[in-house]
Amino acid sequence: MAGFRHVFGMMELPFPGAERIAPLIGRPLLECFQALGCGPASPQAAGHFQEFFIARGFAEGRLYDGVLDCLAGLRMDGWGLALASAKPEGVVRLVAQDLGLLPYLDGCYGCAPSDVNPDKRLIVADALRGLAWDPACTVFIGDRDQDRNAAAASGLPFLAAAWGFGSPDEHIGAFAIADSPLHLALLLARHFPGGPSSFR
Repeated sequence: MAGFRHVFGMMELPFPGAERIAPLIGRPLLECFQALGCGPASPQAAGHFQEFFIARGFAEGRLYDGVLDCLAGLRMDGWGLALASAKPEGVVRLVAQDLGLLPYLDGCYGCAPSDVNPDKRLIVADALRGLAWDPACTVFIGDRDQDRNAAAASGLPFLAAAWGFGSPDEHIGAFAIADSPLHLALLLARHFPGGPSSFR
C-alpha cells in the first residue's frame, strides 16, 4: 500500500483509496495501474512502483505468522520448496533473503526487470524447467486466480492459501484451502501422507 501511495504522489494524482487497491495486490503492475485509472501513464506508474520497491519497499514486508516454522517442517519432511512470483526475479531473491526464506528454498523465479505485465504461467513453467521438477510430483500453493491458472497451465494440483489477498472465488478448483501456514502443513500431510514419496 505504501508503494501505491508513493506512485500516486509521484504522478501528482489523487490516491484511489485502500479499498480499491487491496483486491489488486499481487497482480501484474501494469494491470493494477490500468485498473486504477492511470490509462496511458500506467507503464510509467509501474516503473515508479518498481523503483520504490527496490529502493526500500522490499524491506517493509513482514512474514505471516508461522511461515518459517511451516517451511522448516516441510523441509524436514523432504519437500523441495521454491518461489515463483510475478515480481522481477532479482527482487524476489532480495525479498526472500531479507525475510530469511533463502535457507529453505531450492530456487527463486520471477519476471524480467523491465516486465510490468508478466505472465505467471510462463514463470511457473520456467521454474519447473529450472528446478527439473516433474509436474506430476509438484504442488502449487498460492492465493490469487493467476496462481490457480498458472498451476492449471502446468498441470499442477493447486492448494489455496486463504490467508493471502485472494478472494474465495479465486480459490475455486483448489484441492484444498489452507487458513494458515500451520494448516497448510497439516493439509499437505493429510493429502500426501508419505510426503514427496506419495507421488511415487
